[in-house]
Amino acid sequence: MSQPIEEMIHSAVLSDLVADLNRGRLLIIAGAGLSIPCGLPDWRKLVMQIMPDHLAGYNIQKDADLMRQMENHLLNAAQIWWDAVPTEEARMKFFRDNFNPDDLEIGKNHELLAKLPLKAVLTTNYDPLFEKAQSVWATNCKTHLAVGLGLLFNSNQPFLLKLHGTWNEPESIVLTTEQYARLKSNQAYSHLYQSIQLHYRLLFLGYGGADPDLEFMHQEMARYYSGKLPHRILVLNNPTEKLKTIVMQDKNALLVEYDGDRDGHGIITDLLQYLIDHVEEKKPETRRPSKPDAIRQYWKRIIAHPDYNSIPVVGQSEQRSIDGLYIRLKLTAQGQKTHVNKKLAEWLEKDKHRELSWSDSLAPDRSLSLFPRSIILGPPGMGKTTLLRYLMFTLARVGLKSVKKDEFHWKGVPAPIPVFLPLPEIARQDADLLTCMRRYLAKEFT
Repeated sequence: MSQPIEEMIHSAVLSDLVADLNRGRLLIIAGAGLSIPCGLPDWRKLVMQIMPDHLAGYNIQKDADLMRQMENHLLNAAQIWWDAVPTEEARMKFFRDNFNPDDLEIGKNHELLAKLPLKAVLTTNYDPLFEKAQSVWATNCKTHLAVGLGLLFNSNQPFLLKLHGTWNEPESIVLTTEQYARLKSNQAYSHLYQSIQLHYRLLFLGYGGADPDLEFMHQEMARYYSGKLPHRILVLNNPTEKLKTIVMQDKNALLVEYDGDRDGHGIITDLLQYLIDHVEEKKPETRRPSKPDAIRQYWKRIIAHPDYNSIPVVGQSEQRSIDGLYIRLKLTAQGQKTHVNKKLAEWLEKDKHRELSWSDSLAPDRSLSLFPRSIILGPPGMGKTTLLRYLMFTLARVGLKSVKKDEFHWKGVPAPIPVFLPLPEIARQDADLLTCMRRYLAKEFT
C-alpha cells in the first residue's frame, strides 16, 4: 500500500509544483509507468517481448548467453529485431498488436492528466491512451518528425508531443540504437527540448530515467547553465544504483523513487490528484489596455514618480521639483569631430542658427534630436543621473503633450518611450539586459 503523497514528496517540492502549475510553467513528461496500470508493458518488457519469440522467427538462435547479453543491451536487441523484420508492414503489425486503441481503455492516470491546465504533455510512450483521454491532444498530437516543432508554443492550443514516436506511424518510432542516434542529431527537436528545459519545470512521471536522447540533452544543458535551470523532478520506479547516482549528481534534478512491483504505481495517481486539488480557479480576464493606452499609463506613472518629478536639495528637507530645470550638455568631439560637424551642419541649415559651432553647448532636446545614440561622460557629481531623470520626466510629458513648445523641442513622431535602468539593478540580477529591464519596470511601475 502506497504512502500518502505528503510523506513521499517533501512539502516544499509539492508547493513548487503547485505554484508552477498555476503560473503555467509546469510540463509533465509521462513514461510507461503512467500506462502500466492499463495493461501495457514498460519499455524493457516491450523489448523483451521480441525475445526470443520474434527473434526466433528470423533465425536468431535461442541461446542463454545471447539472451543475457541482450537483456543488458536492450537497444542492441531492438536493433537486431528491427533489422531482422523483413517489411515495414510486419513492424506495423507488431505495434498494432501491442497498442491497438480498440483494445485499450484509458486509466485513472490519463483521466487525471487530462484535467490539469497544462500547455503541453510530453511522453516517451507509443500508445494512444493520451489521445483517447483528451480530444485536444488527439487533434494536436505531434512527433519529433513534425514540421514547425519550434512554433508549437506559439499556439494557444494545448498539445501532446510524442518524443519517441507513435504506434501508428512506424517511421516515427524511436526504439533502436540507430533511431536514437538519428533523434540526437535532429536539430529542431533538440532546440525545442532545450527551450523547454530553460523555461519550464519538468515533472517526470512513470519515466524510466535512462532514455539516451533526453539524458544527453539534460547533461548538455546542465553543463552550459549549471545551477540556473528550473529543477526537474523525477518520480522513478525502482531506479538502478547507477541511475540514482547520476540523478543525485545533477544539481537541477530531484529524485523521488518508489517500488512499483511492491506498492504499485499509486504514487503517480496520488500526485496527479494532489495537483488537481490545488489548481487555482482562474479569475475572469480583465481587458488588457491597448498598446497606446498602456504607453499613456506608463508616461503618467513616470510623471507621478518621485524619482523623476523631483530631486533632493542639500540643506532642504523637501525635494525640489524637476519641472523647468534647465540642463545644458556640452558636446565634445573626442575623435568624432567630423561626424559631429556634419550633424550640426544639418541642424544649423534647418534652424538657421549659423553662430553655433561643434564646441558650443546644446540643450538636451537638441542633443537627443542630433544624436539619438549618445554616451554622457563626466566626473561624479556633475549631474549625469539627474539629467537622465529629467529626460525621463520631460519625454513622458512630451508624449502626453503637456510640455511647452519653448521648454523642450521634439519633432520626432512618435514621441520616444524613455526607460531608466540603474546599473546597480543589472549588477544585482543574474540575467540578460532585457530581463533586468522587464523586472525593474514591473517593480517600479506596476
